[in-house]
Amino acid sequence: MASIFPMELFGSHLNVRPGVFIGYWKKEEANNIYSFTLYPRALDISGSDEPDVWRWSWSESDPRIEVEVAELLVGHDLVVNGIFEMSHLTPGKKYEIFYMLYSKNPPAFEPRFSVTLQLPKGKPIVIERPLKIGPEGRAVVEGGEFVASADGQVKFSLANPDHLEWKKGLTIVGVSIRKYRLDAVV
Repeated sequence: MASIFPMELFGSHLNVRPGVFIGYWKKEEANNIYSFTLYPRALDISGSDEPDVWRWSWSESDPRIEVEVAELLVGHDLVVNGIFEMSHLTPGKKYEIFYMLYSKNPPAFEPRFSVTLQLPKGKPIVIERPLKIGPEGRAVVEGGEFVASADGQVKFSLANPDHLEWKKGLTIVGVSIRKYRLDAVV
């Protein structure tokens, strides 16, 4: 069951030490700036409760943590939504969002995704971004940058509504909200 990152997941873990995995997210700290990784169960993935469309399995990428990933089994529309409380970020610092994916069968072309970013009291910003596929099928889609405020929520989404077969085997690994790096290698 996917959810939109409810605050009750934090519970008493709000002050957990950096680097600790809490089941749906991981908190890291570098130079007093917090970064987070939201795993697929913390996201709202369209059709994720349909076993003929999505397969949930345990990730084998990091043996130190057990986290489920979602693999798309058919050429289906892909919509991933998330919400994150700004109070967990460092106010005034610039952050970037990356959708982390894995592609079993990388397409011969560069697929495009519509990404949406909405800040507190702001209008949604919608832009198109390419799927960047790296070594061993690891892939990312840039989700945009923003400056954290002291409160409110940042809302974000990734969408590719076509039903083309190239998406078969595409796996949602997570969403990274991290300190902005001009020289970020994706």
